[in-house]
Amino acid sequence: MTLYVTDNERTRQDLLCMIDTGTAYAVDIKPVSTYTKSQRGALHVWCAQCAAVLNENDLYRERKNILGDGTQSIPWTMQTFKEDIYKVVLDAALGKKSTEDQSSYDPTEVINIIRTAFSSKKGIELPEWPKKKVPVEAYSEVG
Repeated sequence: MTLYVTDNERTRQDLLCMIDTGTAYAVDIKPVSTYTKSQRGALHVWCAQCAAVLNENDLYRERKNILGDGTQSIPWTMQTFKEDIYKVVLDAALGKKSTEDQSSYDPTEVINIIRTAFSSKKGIELPEWPKKKVPVEAYSEVG
């Protein structure tokens, strides 16, 4: 038997009805990863869309020029947006270093922080989270 934690009273009652009274059960309590493959795919699509918006608005990554003085502007990619923006906010806001540690609710909180920051500080509207289910295999980019 799999035991789920829920805040919904009806679900809790339904689960209790499934348990035979008078029967002994052994229960393993462990965290359940709710971050799905579809969400992982959606994250990659969203990061790629955000990278494109930043590049279209000439808001590039600035890196020290290793061949000389000054800096050079480097376009964003899906991977650099994910690493340099999404994961930084995920860690700062939720204390999670990896996207694999997210719950299914965490991406919504993180993208709201990112979208609000870009809107208020840079005047740039980043896209909303993709609404269609996107498998992780549907989008991959080496950044």
